[in-house]
Amino acid sequence: MRFIDKLNAIIGRTVAWLVILMVLGTLYNVIARYFFSNYSIELGELVIIMNSMVFLLAAPWLLHLDLHVRVDVFYSRLSVKQQAAIDFFGTLFLLLPFCAFIIFYSWHYVASSWKIYEASSQTGGLPGLYLLKSLIILVAVLLFLQGISLLIQKYQLFKNPKQKHPEHHHEEFI
Repeated sequence: MRFIDKLNAIIGRTVAWLVILMVLGTLYNVIARYFFSNYSIELGELVIIMNSMVFLLAAPWLLHLDLHVRVDVFYSRLSVKQQAAIDFFGTLFLLLPFCAFIIFYSWHYVASSWKIYEASSQTGGLPGLYLLKSLIILVAVLLFLQGISLLIQKYQLFKNPKQKHPEHHHEEFI
């Protein structure tokens, strides 16, 4: 499962760079609009698309790094074995069914978009909205695979709580 961990890390690190492009695109549009009375609909939509890509495609990587939001009232006080059990069963009964639900129920939605090669509804907007909608399924699959990897890691940690679990260097995102 190291392959899926590495794949999600590569994807996550790559899309993280889009944040810089989003800032530059937004800055350009703000300056163009307020100083030159000009606004690029295409660039505005591109910034929204990049934001969607960052939000969606970074999710599996952040799951791998254990950086998702968690209610940590009791969790931090539990033993390593208890934490591993909670993570294991949470993944098994919440994450994986949720991913399967998303894949199943978005399939027709995405296929319909591909069928008509859906584009932006804005005049002068971007074509290829169907590609963005495809990310819904892609991310659900990547999260599902990352969940399988997480299940294996947490099971091993539960069986041997004294083993050193992987340290993630959260400050080294990019």
